[in-house]
Amino acid sequence: MPQPVDVGSVLGGRYKVTERVLASADGDLILDGIDQVLNRPVSILLASAANASQMTNSARELATGERPGNIQVLDLGISDEHTYLVTNKAQPADLLDLVIKQDQPYIEPFFTDTLGSEIFGQARSTEPMVYDDDDDYYEEQERKQRAPRKPRPQAAPRRNDGPQTAPIAPPPPASRPAARESETTEQRQSRFPAGALSGSAVYSDGGNADYDDPYDEYDEPPERSNRVRRGLIGAVFAVILVVAVVLAVSTLGKLGDLFGDDPVAGSDQNTTAPADTGSPTPSESETDQEQEAVPPVAAGVTRLVPNNPELNSGSDGDLPKLIDDNPASYWQSFVFANDTFGGLAQSMALVVELEEASSINQVEITQLNGSGGSFEVLLNDTPTLDGANQVAQSSFTGTTVTIPVSTDDGSTAKAQYVIVNFTQLPRLSGIQAEFPWGLRIAEISVS
Repeated sequence: MPQPVDVGSVLGGRYKVTERVLASADGDLILDGIDQVLNRPVSILLASAANASQMTNSARELATGERPGNIQVLDLGISDEHTYLVTNKAQPADLLDLVIKQDQPYIEPFFTDTLGSEIFGQARSTEPMVYDDDDDYYEEQERKQRAPRKPRPQAAPRRNDGPQTAPIAPPPPASRPAARESETTEQRQSRFPAGALSGSAVYSDGGNADYDDPYDEYDEPPERSNRVRRGLIGAVFAVILVVAVVLAVSTLGKLGDLFGDDPVAGSDQNTTAPADTGSPTPSESETDQEQEAVPPVAAGVTRLVPNNPELNSGSDGDLPKLIDDNPASYWQSFVFANDTFGGLAQSMALVVELEEASSINQVEITQLNGSGGSFEVLLNDTPTLDGANQVAQSSFTGTTVTIPVSTDDGSTAKAQYVIVNFTQLPRLSGIQAEFPWGLRIAEISVS
């Protein structure tokens, strides 16, 4: 006797049963499983001994294409006297069809009052039901058949009218059950008026009347279609008109900017020149420069000695004090035996770097205890003396020296580097040093 197949069993050394889905009255089992070789889910049909041969034939027909279906046969074999079929994941009903012989198709019996018995696992009776009013039913059918037919009304032809339907003849008295079976299986034809499907209503005597197509109400009348088309065309013209007006206003505004506020500017009419008030009118270039003015912001300071770069490099750590807005802090140079750097250099420059190219109107230098000397103020786009533009030259006559900066044409100067180049050293006073010439600079302010 074959062993029962439970969850966890392995068929053919490959297919592991993971769930028991359904068992038929004949002993056939539908199982869920997994292919342990390819690691994919499968359905397993385990046929009873009586249905094993039919299942084998059905599987071969599916595999060769002789039998249509959505089931894909993956394997067929015998394990512990159980004949099993492995397929892709399929519906249980489709799998059970494989154990039913194709030459004996299942015939659905007529509807009877015994339908509910199938719910409890009992087969329905194939015997026809007998009713007490059978005689009255047949007499009514014969009376309708003998009744004279009413004249068929003439219906106006319609676009979707279907063919006229012949009257339904009552079934013969001897085939009452077959008539009820036909009444069940052909319920769109026997119980639903055929004319409703084709556009005509059918009378009980075979006549038909005009029946409105339920989809005709969706057909758009020509008048409405024309109105919608005219409305769309009008909307398009309205949009075009609005765009044209906007373009015209924009064009007129540009013409106004070109000719000024005078609406007759550019015409042949004589105009009167405005009176000279004595105050100059700023030119367009000056206005543009004022609008593009960028205030200078100091970002750092470096020391530049062209022919002796390392001279005074020991005090470079104090260079940021020149732009810290604190006049009490200062940067100082070595002291030299004469005002020409003791013959060690031709000049020494302090280069103030701005955050970006800026408009420069004034340079202010604050120093301590020095007088005389000579220096020049230069502007450049790079932190070098090469190509620098000299805008001023001065000497120390007090604690603070203010130097206005302008170009040759009187416009505002613009640069990213402001260079104060000392060519002669001032003489320091009140210091305890062997030599008196040197620099003590507290602030370099650029505005």
